[in-house]
Amino acid sequence: MLYPSGLVISESSSVYSNFRADLSLAEFIEGRGMPVLYGADTQHITAMLREKPGIRGLLSNGEHDDRKMTEAINGSVLSSGYVLPPACLPEVPAVQEDLRGKVIAVINLGLKKSEMKWLSGSGMSLIVVNLSSPGAEDDISRADGLYISSGPDSMALLEDACGISERFAGKMPVFGAGLGHLVVGRLLGSSVSVSMVNHYGVNHPVVDIETGKCFITEQMHSLVLEKKSLPGKTLKYSHLNDGTPEGLYDHEMKAMSVSFIPQEKHFEAFFSLIKE
Repeated sequence: MLYPSGLVISESSSVYSNFRADLSLAEFIEGRGMPVLYGADTQHITAMLREKPGIRGLLSNGEHDDRKMTEAINGSVLSSGYVLPPACLPEVPAVQEDLRGKVIAVINLGLKKSEMKWLSGSGMSLIVVNLSSPGAEDDISRADGLYISSGPDSMALLEDACGISERFAGKMPVFGAGLGHLVVGRLLGSSVSVSMVNHYGVNHPVVDIETGKCFITEQMHSLVLEKKSLPGKTLKYSHLNDGTPEGLYDHEMKAMSVSFIPQEKHFEAFFSLIKE
């Protein structure tokens, strides 16, 4: 499980009464060695982030060096764009060695249990490869479809995943979710925007461009595709609040993607492309 590296809080209570709690928030924070800023005007900070998404900052005690703090903040930006601290990606082994029927290759960028649940329930054989897996491209070439998983907002991971996936675009159905959505966008010729957004948590309204139907999604990302760079009529879903691209579909390339956590209907659409 991933935890935040720091916490900004308006007011903290030392009293806790939930019957499942065995320690206070302060004790939990102290146990993890997490820096905390108390007494902050969190409403003001929220308003700032809404106006200027992606603002970078750090927490420091009273004794600090402005030059070192500036260097630390600027050090979080790479020449290829914004990048979050690299997550520890689990090495997921291949699910099946005896491949039968249709085969789905899965590029693991930080695969979630829910993603594996839907993929495993497809009735198709699975090949799961990691970016560090030897012969990953050879393994993918044995498949009938390619799924690119979700993962952290990392430009480094994005570039590596694009390098592996590009030779299969247009040759087999491709479905990307989360970080995989950015990969699919890149494969279709789109650019990734360095203007970060704050799409975290539940209740993010997304509209289906074709039907006009709106639904609520769960999201965990900051990087988005540049809408102006999307080729043709590939935009499938759009964020109702800020208009950022939330999903793509290219009929000719048989490529699809969603930036939010995919649901059953999205996987079923992908499976249908493979069965065709």
